[in-house]
Amino acid sequence: MMSICEDGIFMLSSHAATRMAQRGIRGAIVDFVLLHGTRVKAQRGCEEYILSGRAARHLEAAGYNGQTIAAAKKVRAIVDNNGT
Repeated sequence: MMSICEDGIFMLSSHAATRMAQRGIRGAIVDFVLLHGTRVKAQRGCEEYILSGRAARHLEAAGYNGQTIAAAKKVRAIVDNNGT
């Protein structure tokens, strides 16, 4: 599965796909976090995307679906330097 965000295209690892299936996380939610989340440095040269409370409030005020925002706030996307 590929995800798209403003920085490009990300590939979903098999580990991530397994964890998403176990936790019932939809790909659209991961895409939402990648597109609207804040990017911060993570360990081993990776980047972590999170949807902050402040960003969530702005998105809700802009008319985005509240359930989508609530689900996205629970997700952290870790992306390595290869885009996986």
